[in-house]
Amino acid sequence: MASTVALVVGQGVSGTGVPPNTTISAINTDGTTFSINNNSTIAAGATLALTPAPSTYAPVTNDGGKSWMGGYRAERNELLKFIADNRIHNVVFLATDDHQNRINELLYSPTGQTGLQAGYVKVPYCFEIVCGPLGATGPDLISNHTFSLVKKLADSIANAQTAANIEAIGLAGYPGLHQVRRLGDPEADTLRQPADFYSPDTFNYNVLDVSNGGKTLTVTSYGINSTVQNGFMEYDPVNNPEQALFSFKIQRHP
Repeated sequence: MASTVALVVGQGVSGTGVPPNTTISAINTDGTTFSINNNSTIAAGATLALTPAPSTYAPVTNDGGKSWMGGYRAERNELLKFIADNRIHNVVFLATDDHQNRINELLYSPTGQTGLQAGYVKVPYCFEIVCGPLGATGPDLISNHTFSLVKKLADSIANAQTAANIEAIGLAGYPGLHQVRRLGDPEADTLRQPADFYSPDTFNYNVLDVSNGGKTLTVTSYGINSTVQNGFMEYDPVNNPEQALFSFKIQRHP
């Protein structure tokens, strides 16, 4: 396969010379080639079609499960309302277990009507960093590590979030935001688009650095391209080096 988003064992395969009911039986450690369950001769260069594979990156359009607000709206809202009402500024939440790295602001209900999503507003001077993973399922489903694909995924999720009145990926318009950098996007500081604050295809970690005097916070995400599940790949500084995926600075308020 020249380019793939997801390969999953059991995924259907079709094409010239491919018998009916053929599926992927095993995925090789490169993440882009695989074995099938039927014996067949497939011509070199033949185009194969894959049935859609399940993905952890489906757009978030509801508030169920572990997505965004989970099943604890009241407790979450009470905490965020306390922060907003008492004008506690420059709060950064650190979270994980989403198996993708993203940054976003936080919404809450100032009236306490947590079931009315349209009444939510931003918590002033507050944002969230969802970190990782260092190594887990999710990123391994993506073997096309191009910024264009990250942008496509980020835009899809952000558009669905906006339609559902959920705060979308990114910090566009955040007070004091500057020096936005994104691997693959030379215009990141100008565009500040969702993909500039998002990494779904890497094993990564985040570094927070506070300047002397405490006036500037620098956030940097470092990572490597994800590898196939159970591939037991060693770190490869030549072909898959650690890189700064994205970074940004926030000037303290006030």
